[in-house]
Amino acid sequence: MKRQAIIPAVLALAAMLACGGARADDAFERLHARWHDKLTGGTALERGDPDVAAQLHAASDTAQDALARMRRDAHGPVLWDDLADFAHPKGLLASAAITGNAGRLQQMAIAYAAPGSASWHDAALGHAIVDGLQRLVTHHFCARRHAFGNWWD
Repeated sequence: MKRQAIIPAVLALAAMLACGGARADDAFERLHARWHDKLTGGTALERGDPDVAAQLHAASDTAQDALARMRRDAHGPVLWDDLADFAHPKGLLASAAITGNAGRLQQMAIAYAAPGSASWHDAALGHAIVDGLQRLVTHHFCARRHAFGNWWD
């Protein structure tokens, strides 16, 4: 996947997870709804099952931990201190920052969108996801930026 396609894909995933539902007459929206159900368990998931509840709890804990450690300075070089800096002189570490940040935002979005999760529709989490995606687009993924070290990222 080209670098330019990663952020739109993550944005689409986050928007899809945050919005939920779909119009039945639109094939693309039905596809989104199926993907949403795959990621969050959908309505058929037995949320009362102890194993399912444990998974939802773990997903929520992961998302809340990421939220607590997320840097809130709008122009800072990183979203999380434990992930590589996008400006790291070693290209592969800067490249890995793309995967790490997008993956963490995805975990947060899934916990936000999963009914039964303690993070389901948590307003602070939702705002942080949107903020994180916006910061990536504004500061790291735009036409004037150079390519990162690894073609995959």
